[in-house]
Amino acid sequence: MRYRVLLKRLVDGRFYARCPAGPAGLAEGHGASGEEALAAVHRAIRYQLELCPCSGVAEDYVELEVMRQPATGPVAGA
Repeated sequence: MRYRVLLKRLVDGRFYARCPAGPAGLAEGHGASGEEALAAVHRAIRYQLELCPCSGVAEDYVELEVMRQPATGPVAGA
């Protein structure tokens, strides 16, 4: 199953990944790198898909389509 994820670098240098259309709604993740943030949102989506802890969802079942957003920075003149 493919999910569209927005990846954004925050002002503090960390990364934020957001999937507004996860199985149970919003799935989010943060990390020190883009890879960490994407891994966190991937885990959140897999968690939402599992009916119970024993059902399990294969690692490769969830595919992320990553859309990168330009980094936000300080406002000029502020």
